[in-house]
Amino acid sequence: MNRKPFVVFAVIATQFVTASIAASGEGNVADEPMSCWLINGTNGVRLNTNVAAFWNGIWKEDTNGWRVQLSFSKTNSPDITCNISVGSVKKNLSGGFFRTPARKFAIFELSDKQSNLFPLKKEAPSEKDFPKEIRISLYARYPDGTINDGGDFGSRSNGPPSALGEIALKDIYSIKTEGDYILTVCPVVYARGTNDEFFERKDLPCVIAKVHLFPIEK
Repeated sequence: MNRKPFVVFAVIATQFVTASIAASGEGNVADEPMSCWLINGTNGVRLNTNVAAFWNGIWKEDTNGWRVQLSFSKTNSPDITCNISVGSVKKNLSGGFFRTPARKFAIFELSDKQSNLFPLKKEAPSEKDFPKEIRISLYARYPDGTINDGGDFGSRSNGPPSALGEIALKDIYSIKTEGDYILTVCPVVYARGTNDEFFERKDLPCVIAKVHLFPIEK
């Protein structure tokens, strides 16, 4: 399962995940979810006083303020699920961003401690060669013409991030031995540009998480 590394020009964060996320290593991770309170801001806008409550997973931020976060549910079981989200605490991300047409990522890989990649049970939720521009016509649409493949998304700097995907690891990997494994996720989104017929690709930060997995088949 060894292979040549695939180069991605993105910032990477490494953390460790078990049933509860451990706050160890060099990255950005919260010990536990925190309370979030709302106060009245200007023009009737309700402001969250504890933005960190939305970033209680494993996340990485690039120089433009974009954050990608991995959080995990159903831990301590073979049903562990990875939830991928994106947002910013530095600026509001207005609408006009779109998930890839097939909801895939630039990289979604699971490996062991020796960097051997796990074989897939079905088609990978990743695609390495996303074009710099993509025709808007590739997206499915509602009868009124609006895009129905997740639609455009955004997030407020004082609000929760937007979901990019939710993947149960057992659906794509066959884990036969309990242990620590390495999950790498590098998302890509598309954004409206100057051409009305095309969206432009935007590469988001990569996140690497060590996850403790349990065998699906005994």
